[in-house]
Amino acid sequence: MQNDFMKAMDFRHACKLFDETKKIPDETMRYILEAGRKSPSSFGQEGWKFLVITNEALKAKLRPVCWDQPQITSCSHLVVILVEEILQLDTSKYQVAVLVPFGYRANPQSEQIRRPFDEVVEFID
Repeated sequence: MQNDFMKAMDFRHACKLFDETKKIPDETMRYILEAGRKSPSSFGQEGWKFLVITNEALKAKLRPVCWDQPQITSCSHLVVILVEEILQLDTSKYQVAVLVPFGYRANPQSEQIRRPFDEVVEFID
């Protein structure tokens, strides 16, 4: 399991452009969203909601407020993660926490240069 996790972390990267001719199958998106829905949170509140946007016109309207990033409009599915407003119990009130574009890479993954472990981790006794 540790080996699989490290392989996944080595592959982790940000994709800036997706292949607009390929769409993620609904079954795959439902699997990903179900994993997110079942993710634990403090006190079991799971105070989040997922908006899945596939409408091209709506993605185009969102792109300017997302620093004009091309992945916002080239992705297959744009998932907006909303979280409950702080200190509010009314779950109909949410704030945007993060936008996550999903899709298939348009270009091969580039080689990443990561800083060595000892440069990013410090143990304090």
